[in-house]
Amino acid sequence: MSAWETAPIGSELSIMGKNPFVPGRLHVLPLPTCTPLVKHYLFMSLTLQRELRRRDPSACRRYAGAQCGCSFRYPERLISGSGFDLWWKREMNYRTPKLYVTLLLGSTRLGSTVKEAAIAVLFRHILLSHLNDKIYPAKLAGFTLSVKTPVAGLQLSFFGYSDEKAYTHLIKTTLSGLKGYESHIANETWFSSSKTRTSESVAGFGATAQVFQHVRKVYENRIMQKTFYDRSELASAMLNLTSSELQEHMRSVFKKLYLAALVYGNANQPQARTYGRDIVKGLAEQGLKKLISRRSGVLHQQRLNVPPGSNIAFRVKGPNPSDVNSGVNVMYQIGPACGSKGTCNEEEYCKQENVNNFIMSRAVAYYMKASCFEQLRTKEQLGYIVFCYPYESNGVASVHFIVQSSKYEPQYLLQRVESFVQQFSSTLMTKVRSRLQWAHGIRLGALVSMSNGRNMKYRNSKYWQKLVDGSCKFDRHANSLKGMRALLPDRSNIMRFYKKFFLDKTTRKLMTVQLYGKGKAVSSVAAPGQTIVTKENIEQFKSNAEFYPPETN
Repeated sequence: MSAWETAPIGSELSIMGKNPFVPGRLHVLPLPTCTPLVKHYLFMSLTLQRELRRRDPSACRRYAGAQCGCSFRYPERLISGSGFDLWWKREMNYRTPKLYVTLLLGSTRLGSTVKEAAIAVLFRHILLSHLNDKIYPAKLAGFTLSVKTPVAGLQLSFFGYSDEKAYTHLIKTTLSGLKGYESHIANETWFSSSKTRTSESVAGFGATAQVFQHVRKVYENRIMQKTFYDRSELASAMLNLTSSELQEHMRSVFKKLYLAALVYGNANQPQARTYGRDIVKGLAEQGLKKLISRRSGVLHQQRLNVPPGSNIAFRVKGPNPSDVNSGVNVMYQIGPACGSKGTCNEEEYCKQENVNNFIMSRAVAYYMKASCFEQLRTKEQLGYIVFCYPYESNGVASVHFIVQSSKYEPQYLLQRVESFVQQFSSTLMTKVRSRLQWAHGIRLGALVSMSNGRNMKYRNSKYWQKLVDGSCKFDRHANSLKGMRALLPDRSNIMRFYKKFFLDKTTRKLMTVQLYGKGKAVSSVAAPGQTIVTKENIEQFKSNAEFYPPETN
């Protein structure tokens, strides 16, 4: 008994010291010292905002100016050029002491080839393993860290309480792992085991996903992205990597980077600049020698431009060989929806007509949703899952129909969707004859296109998406209001729109993802006017296609 009482306590069981990530200041920054009317501008309805601008035209400028000490509506660029773009947006709507800091380490050497993409994916898994013990106290204190490997490079996202001391410590601890991971891969046994686990998870990812989920992913990644590598290719390339190859490649990557950062939430401008300095200093300590321009450091992200009059079908076998369900994702592409000059260099791409089309695509999807389910699911009993929805990716708008069925083949499902679209034109005319229904649909389309976020996470992701793709198109709010006012008086607008993008086979842009389930062979027979694309010829098809948006300077 006495031996137990006097037994030494192992170091792994000892109580740690004070958690350095526990925030000490949990206060919300005060609202700007403006007049009471201007002070609550962001909390007003659109009608009250318009009335304020009518009575006091300088209100918006004063709210955004130095007198108020905050930015208004859109993220503001605090540092520009020299290879580092620092953006800041103070968020006051939610009145919470939380902050997002999102960082992009841009390098074309993290995705130009399959091998480089495999190195990026493997590095992400090793980095998270290395940081696990170091970041665990931060998780206990309410912070989160995510690491992603988009086409543009390596993305680090921090979220937690806006205590400057704790946040700075989190950033420095994370950046130290960009070099500290080398101690892990020095152990060849550990590296080999980690490589095998990562390649298996990459190869098997999504194999158990339902068909309706898979056809969405195939469309978004395999079809629409200009640069995409199949998971089997990534897994195979990963298995051939050595620890020295990974180490040498990442060292060379971290010597030259393009940096972009967004500070969003409960932080003022001086604090945002402090975080920017901490990021550059932390990376310099890990071997950063030179900052390069965005054009040199980021692969341009683009989406496929389906030619007018097309009927393209991408046919593939389902990922789960025991799943009897087949599915189809029918996409009617509308086109670009930017409506903002931004950094775009082509007037044809950036005009108000595109925003108006985007609003109408949302309105049409709103009108179609219930009728689509009633006809294809309830009456025709095509399958258990049937839905219609509008979609936007990298500023490219489209309307989708997804049907999952255990009885019918994808080509038949496509025929039924096309038949519904043809028949719905008369229903649409009936709906828009009602001024109330017409106004509600258009206003709903405009409101959705404004991207007024439902929470901080949603808003941060929307702002970041527009920063990382280089468009910086934050003024959709104003353009959507302008488009809504232009569309409301004339209800024939939507019928012309519907005919052009859904009915007329010479102008519509139709593409489908057809997934074949167990017991159904992938058909090679094309319908009249249909172009068949498969996994074998998808890259050749992309090499001859055009992509949105045009290259930026």
